[in-house]
Amino acid sequence: MKLKPVFENGIVKKRFLTKERIQQYLLMAIKINIGCHWFKLSDEGRFYSSITNLSYTTLPFLSLNSMKLVEIDIPNAQPLMLSTMINSNEYKTDVENANFYQRMADELEMEKGSFKILSYKYIFFSPKPLKSGKVYEAMNKIYPGVIEQINTLKEKFNGNLAVELQKMESKIIINNISKINIPKLTRHDSVLVYEAHEDKIKNELIKEFNKLNLNIKL
Repeated sequence: MKLKPVFENGIVKKRFLTKERIQQYLLMAIKINIGCHWFKLSDEGRFYSSITNLSYTTLPFLSLNSMKLVEIDIPNAQPLMLSTMINSNEYKTDVENANFYQRMADELEMEKGSFKILSYKYIFFSPKPLKSGKVYEAMNKIYPGVIEQINTLKEKFNGNLAVELQKMESKIIINNISKINIPKLTRHDSVLVYEAHEDKIKNELIKEFNKLNLNIKL
């Protein structure tokens, strides 16, 4: 069984459900259930915890105070944040409507998930400017001038564009949404809440993105 790939130190790592990983997941679940928790705050302001390290396959089984949780996920969060730094109406419209990954995947004739990993590797997380290749050509074709603006931003932030995007995400999730006085758990660009509070958190997220002149679909 394939798991969601991860991007570490400039490399896309494929992952599979092995016996060792099953054992690891079970131990993580046991620790959470007996109250053995951990957390830390990164330099980018991201909040890491026992919950953020869980596999996506565990989320439907999470509960808080014996009540089930629902996940509210911000679609294509990194591309969405990036749209506040560049000038392209077409790109902005696509990320607001969560169409960016799919349009690029269609242009490159690959699965959406495969392009998403490539986008991490070459566009968002790579410190190097992208100046050639299939991803570069597809970006130029669909969103003329955007890749040049991204390259300029990478130079401006000394190759740490991804860090700046994560800071923006953290400001919304940790500095603002987390302070709303209802029970919740956060996983970077998503929030887990009781079903009764789902609409409230969605509305608050929409308000936060409206402050950035962005419309999002949740």
